[in-house]
Amino acid sequence: MDLQKNIQNLPTDIQNIIISYTYSPQKRELLDDIITYKQSLEVLIDFIDELEIQNNYYFVSAKDQTHNEILNYLFYYICDDSMNSVINIFWKRYFMYENMHNKTVSYLLFRTFYQRTIDSQIRIIWGLLLPEERYNFLDCYSRDLYEDDEEEYDF
Repeated sequence: MDLQKNIQNLPTDIQNIIISYTYSPQKRELLDDIITYKQSLEVLIDFIDELEIQNNYYFVSAKDQTHNEILNYLFYYICDDSMNSVINIFWKRYFMYENMHNKTVSYLLFRTFYQRTIDSQIRIIWGLLLPEERYNFLDCYSRDLYEDDEEEYDF
């Protein structure tokens, strides 16, 4: 009952938006993507934690270095061809950028994305990756990290 009372305290237009989602459920693919995002992000965070321990976790510079390393791996992973194709293919997945000119996207990336914290940048890129791209990245990254171990991720 508290939830219903709280919803009634909201403006009518926001109430209508919330209520519309209760009547029209989201696509199954989107719900699966949300679930796999969370699961695969936990695996990525475990990698980060392991690297931080290996790189002397107690020093802030080592922790920053580890997060930069992961971010660099992600950038390397999404940059198959040129920066232009990365903007056309990858960054246009972000709904705010999908109809923008490439120069505008580049400018906005510089002004907004690169000003965020490293952890935030990692999570944004992770969210824009398709589920199969996330698992492929984890496989590639784990092979680079643990050349002897061959781990498969089956979520």
